[in-house]
Amino acid sequence: MTRPTFARLRTRLSEDQRGSVLVEFALYSSFWVLMLFGIADYALFIAEAITVQNAAQTGASWGAAAGDESAGSVMTAMATTEAQGLPNFQVSETLFYTCTAGGAVVTAVTACPSGIAPMRYITVTTSATATPVLKFSGVSTMTLTGSATLRVIN
Repeated sequence: MTRPTFARLRTRLSEDQRGSVLVEFALYSSFWVLMLFGIADYALFIAEAITVQNAAQTGASWGAAAGDESAGSVMTAMATTEAQGLPNFQVSETLFYTCTAGGAVVTAVTACPSGIAPMRYITVTTSATATPVLKFSGVSTMTLTGSATLRVIN
């Protein structure tokens, strides 16, 4: 007695394992490639965030060493040079005075309780826009910011 054709075909196909590895590889490799691109995107975000922070630190260092109010253009130029190639890069600097480290902000002419002149500080804030390589739903651009505060050397 012979089996019907469909039953023989089903039995033969269920026992045949050829090509199953290729199908599994195709399914899993797409997941791993997507994961690899996600890791690379994240690494680019981290690298750009470090660059933005380094630019703020560089600008504040130049401003603190200059010791005068005319250092604003130098701070901006040095921070921009440090962050070459970052899209929508912006720099802002703020000069402020305190009587004690970490104390309340005072004016330049304030007489401090200790009898010394107020200490000058410079804060440089930087920002840039980072765009992912892969466009996922809900993930568009990210604004990266950096900030550095240093005491101005007189």
